[in-house]
Amino acid sequence: MFDIEYPIIQAALGGTEWDMVELTAEIADAGALGHVQHPVATSKRGAKEVINKISKGSWDDELIEELVERQHSIIDRVLDQTDGSFIVNVRVHERQVDAPDLIQALIHRASEDREFASQCKGILTSAGAPKYTKQIQEAGFLNLHTCALPIHAKKAVESGVDVVNVTGYEAGGHVSHQPVHTFPLVAGTTKMDLDTPITAGGGVFNGAQITGLLTMGVQAAYIGTRFLVSKESDYNQKAKEILADEKTGFEDTVIAPSLLSDARFYRTKGSIKLKKMKEKGATWSEIAKEEGKRFQILDDQGELQEAAIMAGQAIGGINDIKPVKKIINQLMKEGVNTYKKTANL
Repeated sequence: MFDIEYPIIQAALGGTEWDMVELTAEIADAGALGHVQHPVATSKRGAKEVINKISKGSWDDELIEELVERQHSIIDRVLDQTDGSFIVNVRVHERQVDAPDLIQALIHRASEDREFASQCKGILTSAGAPKYTKQIQEAGFLNLHTCALPIHAKKAVESGVDVVNVTGYEAGGHVSHQPVHTFPLVAGTTKMDLDTPITAGGGVFNGAQITGLLTMGVQAAYIGTRFLVSKESDYNQKAKEILADEKTGFEDTVIAPSLLSDARFYRTKGSIKLKKMKEKGATWSEIAKEEGKRFQILDDQGELQEAAIMAGQAIGGINDIKPVKKIINQLMKEGVNTYKKTANL
């Protein structure tokens, strides 16, 4: 389906100043599935300005064109660096007014760019209902769709998606308003016998977990934070170091409001500020504007405590910053060893 060697999919990472091109290419080269994120910044505007415009509902044709250009620029560089497979994320929340244009741009590119059409295996839609499935499939792509509840997975399958990607509450970034964690989420989804491939993530940082997911009926593990904290990740170096610090634990994250919904962040003064704003009744627009400011602080100043740093609970199990290929080799070795141990019980 994905033409990959290992059952590992990179979660959508980046989107602001960090484009994760080298990371995506290295993951694809290593035999897993790379992933290009929905852009949140452009070559002309930083995340703070883009999110500020979104928070006001002041989309315009120029901004959308810039976001489409950023998406293509990232894809161009990924294609230059790998012959491996990848997917592209498009968030389809009602506030993402750019979603139809990003999808149409991908469809148009596939009709003209043979290399892209061959290496890009699908479009992963998220943060909303899978309303572009037919268009995506007619263009020759698979439509993967992210869900956070078993009932949503069932509805996505009924709408015709090719792959259901379920992510538990442990995940970094946007999460469900309903705190269903990875273990019951996966069990509840596979129990329904959906006759559609399932991928899953949320808190995955070692190979034993991958073996567990595969044993439960999942086709591939969806992994974000472990790859965020890697050598090839172009995320802020100070942020990577604090996330990989041995003193950083599973409990060092917080759920706070974000651009589209609640999200999981590394615990900082910045993320706590977002959480308190919601508790005090701040509007979505006010929260989104503050989040953009907190993202930009990390982009411009590298100030960790005042920044908003999205990360999952997997940070408690990550204590190094290694090259992608070493991470994947370790994950697979751990997974095989776990399988052998359980087979001998």
